[in-house]
Amino acid sequence: MARPKQIVNRDVQVRIRFTPLEKKAVELMAEKVGLSLSEYIRRAAFNREMKMRFTTEELVLYKQLHVFRNNFAAIANLVKSKGGSIELMTAITQLKEQMETHLKKFHS
Repeated sequence: MARPKQIVNRDVQVRIRFTPLEKKAVELMAEKVGLSLSEYIRRAAFNREMKMRFTTEELVLYKQLHVFRNNFAAIANLVKSKGGSIELMTAITQLKEQMETHLKKFHS
């Protein structure tokens, strides 16, 4: 059984001065990773990891790319099994590998 999370009472405030442009930039960065402004600044101050969150559009594109990659793999296998053109099979395999490279970027 996991231990219950310890409740941390953060009641000490620190004031930071930003230019309006700096504040907007920090707010946008916090929004990109799905954190509140306070949590973003806290994590940045302690060099904690902040992973980017994907937008709905990016998730849809990722799923489509994954489907395309699987389709190209199937086409390459079909061309190979039917004794098709080596050039065509090589081109399809290279395209599939490029898609795999882009998909791996989503996981890192």
